[in-house]
Amino acid sequence: MNSFPVLSVVVAALFAWVAPAKAELPPDVYAHYQAEAPEVLQIRVEQVSSKPIGLFDWSKRIESVQATVLKVTRSKSGVKKGDRISIRYERLIPKGGWAGPSPAPQLEKGKEYPAYLEKSPDGTFGLGARGKSFSSLK
Repeated sequence: MNSFPVLSVVVAALFAWVAPAKAELPPDVYAHYQAEAPEVLQIRVEQVSSKPIGLFDWSKRIESVQATVLKVTRSKSGVKKGDRISIRYERLIPKGGWAGPSPAPQLEKGKEYPAYLEKSPDGTFGLGARGKSFSSLK
């Protein structure tokens, strides 16, 4: 009895499960995320802290940002101009040749950004438009 066909199907299925295809999302997907974001603000970054996820995993970082709200376009949570907010998000650091959805950027102290966010139950804000949460689409 030849088990090669069965083994090849099992190996192919395992590979498909372990290595899912990744690609950049089309611009209209990000536009939809931005249109649906509960919080649409203009912010100025006051403080940034960036820490690796784990001791051995430096491919992702947790970004903690303190920002001042300069303008409110839309706020489901009641954020007002002048409020100081905390933003936390995971930032992927892609390796060369990486393909996939846009990673969120690292924000810089003193700079202003549009912010498409959603409020978390703990009171902090997270990404409302994935990797395009801090840039406006043209």
